[in-house]
Amino acid sequence: MVREDGIIVPLKRLLEKYDEEKVKNLLNNFSCSKNPDVELFLKNTAILFEKLNKSRTYLIFKKDTKDILAYFTLALSILKIVDEEISKKTLKKLDGISKEKKEFSIYLIGQLGKNDKFWDEIKGDIILQEAIDTLCNANELVGGRIILVETLNNEKLIKFYENNGFKILQKRKDKKIDKETNNEIIIEYVQMYKII
Repeated sequence: MVREDGIIVPLKRLLEKYDEEKVKNLLNNFSCSKNPDVELFLKNTAILFEKLNKSRTYLIFKKDTKDILAYFTLALSILKIVDEEISKKTLKKLDGISKEKKEFSIYLIGQLGKNDKFWDEIKGDIILQEAIDTLCNANELVGGRIILVETLNNEKLIKFYENNGFKILQKRKDKKIDKETNNEIIIEYVQMYKII
């Protein structure tokens, strides 16, 4: 339960209960103009990833409605340390034992987004805390130490995660093709972590 006026429903449960087309129609009511990738993932990829057990998506509905306030997607992944300047102390903190390890099993918060239509009705902190709480439940069952988020290299987003206990780990660049100009663009992401 998020709060008095919202409830979390796993996408998996919706797919078990309703026809896939009906679920797709529901997801198509979500919009996120601040980050179109978040919107596109929910509309075009979340169901496939759910079926393939690649991730789990959780929808936060406005109580007693079919209105999606927000959502988050969680997955298991591998973190590879590529930044040679990461300290041995940080590596030991990530692993718990070794300061030489360069790959770690992690919980990934892959997507986190608010619906434009209900932007002021739920805070990002609440969505993130629900994602963390869900991962803490997984931790109780199978262990695991690290929660990772990968955000655009944007001061406001970085501050949001820092205010919620995440620390900057390393940066990563990704190449994409701009659909309008057909030019290659480079996007820089910041990987941030939190120890459970």
